Amino acid sequence: LKTMRHYMLFPPGDGAAGELFADALGYMARFRPTVGFSVEEARGAEYVTIVGGEAGISAVSATQLADAGCKVERIAGRTDGETGRLLAEMVRVGRRFRDHDVDF
Repeated sequence: LKTMRHYMLFPPGDGAAGELFADALGYMARFRPTVGFSVEEARGAEYVTIVGGEAGISAVSATQLADAGCKVERIAGRTDGETGRLLAEMVRVGRRFRDHDVDF
C-alpha cells in the first residue's frame, strides 16, 4: 500500500542547506511533493523523483525502489547547477515528470 503519491528524494548528505535542495525549491513550490532524504521512506510513494546523480542515491537504491512498486525517475545533470536548470525547466513547462506522462 502506497501512503504517498510523490516523494522527492535527495541525497542524505546534501541536507536542507545543500545546493540541490535550494535549486529544487521552485519545483517543490509548484508540484508539492513529499520531500525527504530517506530511501526507506520513499518506498511508501507511488512516484519517486531522485534528485542528483548516483553518487548521492545509488542505482541499487533506485532499483530497490522500483522493485518496491515505485515509479522512479532520476533528474540529474552533469553538475548540481545543471540539475537545478533541468528542474527549473520542468516547472516552466508545467511537467512534474519527464518520463511519466501523468500529472496530479
